[in-house]
Amino acid sequence: MDYINKIGEEIGKAAKFISKETGKLVESAKLTYTASDIESQLEKAYASVGKKFIDSCLHENNIPEQLTQEFELILELKKALGDAKDKIAEIKNTKKCPACSEPIAESDAYCKKCGAKSE
Repeated sequence: MDYINKIGEEIGKAAKFISKETGKLVESAKLTYTASDIESQLEKAYASVGKKFIDSCLHENNIPEQLTQEFELILELKKALGDAKDKIAEIKNTKKCPACSEPIAESDAYCKKCGAKSE
C-alpha cells in the first residue's frame, strides 16, 4: 500500500510540475504577442513622426544636409508613384479630385470621398 501512495505522490508532483511549466508557456506566449503588438505600434509611431518631419522639411525647403540622399529618394519615389497613379487613372478613364486627389470617374460631378465639386 505504501508503494501505491508513493506512486500517487510522484504522479501528483509530476502533474504540478507540468501545470507550472504549461502556465509559463502560456504566459510567455501572451507576452510575446504583447511585445509584437507594441513593436508594431512603435513602428507606426516612428513612421508617422518621420512622415510629418519629412513633409515639414519639404514644405519649408529646409532639408537637413545629412539626409539629402534620403530626401532625394523620397521625392523620386513620390514622383514615380504619382506617375503610376496617373497612368492607372488614364487606363480606368478617371480623373483626380481637385481637393483630395482621389480618383473619380470622368462623369462624376462630386468626389465620393470628400464631396468636393469636380472640375
